[in-house]
Amino acid sequence: MALAAWNFPADAQTRNENWYSCESGNPDTSIAGCTAVIQSVGQETDEGMSVAYYKRGDDYNQKGLYAQAIADETKSIALNSIYANAYGARGFAHEKLGQRGPAIDDYRQALNLAAGHPARYAAVTTRAQAGLQRLGGSP
Repeated sequence: MALAAWNFPADAQTRNENWYSCESGNPDTSIAGCTAVIQSVGQETDEGMSVAYYKRGDDYNQKGLYAQAIADETKSIALNSIYANAYGARGFAHEKLGQRGPAIDDYRQALNLAAGHPARYAAVTTRAQAGLQRLGGSP
C-alpha cells in the first residue's frame, strides 16, 4: 500500500477519486464528487470544469432540483459554449419549471450543436427532440 502511495501523489489520487464519484451514476455520490472537482481550483481545464458542472446539473435534474440544474448548466455553457449536453439538460430543467421559451431555445441549440456529431450526441438529440415535441416546438 505504501508503494502505491509513493507511485501516485495524493493530489492525483484525490482528483481521480473525485472524478470517479462525479461519474458514479448515483445522484448523491455524483453531486458530491462533481462538487469536489469544481472546488479543486486550478486542477482542471475549462473543458473539464464544464463537464463537472454539466454532470452535477444533470444529477440535480434527476433529483428534481431544477433551479440548481439551470445554474450549473449555465456555468457549464459559459465554460464551453458548444457543449450540446449542457444545453439539453438545461432545456429539460427549464421545461420542468414551466419555462417554455427558454426550454425550446435550449433544446434547439442542443440539436444544432449535436448535428455535426450524431453518434456522440445521440442521447441529447433524443432528449431535445422529445422535449420539443412535448412543448410543441419545431427543431
